[in-house]
Amino acid sequence: MLKTFDILMIMIMVSAAAVTYRIKATSEEQLRQVHKLERQIANEEDSIDLLKADWSLLTQPSRIEKLVKAHDSELGLVATDSRQVTDLRAVPEKGLGTPAGDPIADAINADGKVADSKVVTDKKPKKDKKKPALETAPTTIDDVIETGGIEQ
Repeated sequence: MLKTFDILMIMIMVSAAAVTYRIKATSEEQLRQVHKLERQIANEEDSIDLLKADWSLLTQPSRIEKLVKAHDSELGLVATDSRQVTDLRAVPEKGLGTPAGDPIADAINADGKVADSKVVTDKKPKKDKKKPALETAPTTIDDVIETGGIEQ
């Protein structure tokens, strides 16, 4: 019986050693992959730094000015004239009117008014308490300029 127990214990120790070796080999492989990825990250960060330096060199105003002067005949660029700068009131408003070809808006405008729908109730009407009037949002850009912002 002692021999069977010894053989069983030896088999357990050998299998434990095999499992330990496999875990160690797997973890070393994972560690190698981590180091490889860290090297790739460092290379990419270096590339990003190099590209940022190149970008700052390429976008220097003095360099761009020299290029514009060199290719002036091909580009046809001119400096901004003071007459090109305008006031905000001269910019046309967008999106504040009714869209063209809107059948519902056309029907409302053709009738001149919107039909009121009244709900019939058996309850007596309550007396209206005076409520403070709500401020409406400005409808034009000029109102926004005068008030300093859109407030409701």
